[in-house]
Amino acid sequence: MIRQCCLRLYSISLLYTLFAFVFSALIAVGAHPVSAAEGDLDTSFDSDGKVTTAIGSGRDRAWSVAIQSDGKIVVAGRSNNGSNDDFALVRYNTDGSLDTTFGTGGKVITEVGSGDDRAWSVAIQTDGKIVAAGYSDNGSNNDVALVRYNTDGSLDTSFDSDGKVTTEVGSGDDYSLSVAIQSDGKIVAAGRSNNGSNDDFALVRYNTDGSLDTSFDSDGKVTTEVNSGIDIALSVAIQSDGKIVAAGYSNNGSNLAFALVRYAGTPATTPSAPSAPTATSGNGQATVTWSKPADGGSTITGYTVTSSPGGQTCSTNDADTLSCVVTSLTNGT
Repeated sequence: MIRQCCLRLYSISLLYTLFAFVFSALIAVGAHPVSAAEGDLDTSFDSDGKVTTAIGSGRDRAWSVAIQSDGKIVVAGRSNNGSNDDFALVRYNTDGSLDTTFGTGGKVITEVGSGDDRAWSVAIQTDGKIVAAGYSDNGSNNDVALVRYNTDGSLDTSFDSDGKVTTEVGSGDDYSLSVAIQSDGKIVAAGRSNNGSNDDFALVRYNTDGSLDTSFDSDGKVTTEVNSGIDIALSVAIQSDGKIVAAGYSNNGSNLAFALVRYAGTPATTPSAPSAPTATSGNGQATVTWSKPADGGSTITGYTVTSSPGGQTCSTNDADTLSCVVTSLTNGT
């Protein structure tokens, strides 16, 4: 009897040990979850990687997206108000939820004119303001239309006094289909303008206050015939040297072909040197701090500090990090 009792106790002890081992193994596996493969839906975004948002009671369409420096997502397009279309913007938090600090419940609707107003492109300025570009029906035809918003979604009244600008490029329909922000803050809108027979590439450049930049082809507006048929610019980008590249398509007489046009722009200016540099020495290293340059110049994307003598360096990867540590220094030098 005693032997049986001991055997039972031993069996119970062995089972407990096995259970503890398995339980510990499960905890260890749970501590290292399998990451999603690239291209899988991101389930941290609204639980399934997908979000749909109704803005009005009619048809809503998104045509452009931009990511803010804080990771929030701005989407621009159009929303039907029952009679016609208005500019429509929605801002999402990084988890896909509506950002309720933007407009009303994360949504903004803007009437530019009395007819159809449609935003085709959106860009974020370095100060966080949002620029949406598209077109607006003036009653006779369509004009290029830009709207600039403050970070909370309200209209920026420092932009043409009411936050909205419309521009007639030619005598027919004019559309802005893409927008880009230069390093000096000027705004370039690209699209198409009807010349009476067909469409040409059209670019408009605005100053930061929304006025036309008359240093750009004397009146702020440029139209370009690529071929004798339809020419439409669908996208625009700014090179680091300030030149402007517009891409779209052109009818070559037989069919449509890729079309690219490059324009001279505002040359990038070198920023002045950072001010008030200081170095705090350590054991074989030094922590260097500085202040941003007094003037703007071209956009700063980072800083590099080089020791002398020695040539050791440290770098930052953005304009707002104003210190780094130089290592591998020789004490006493």
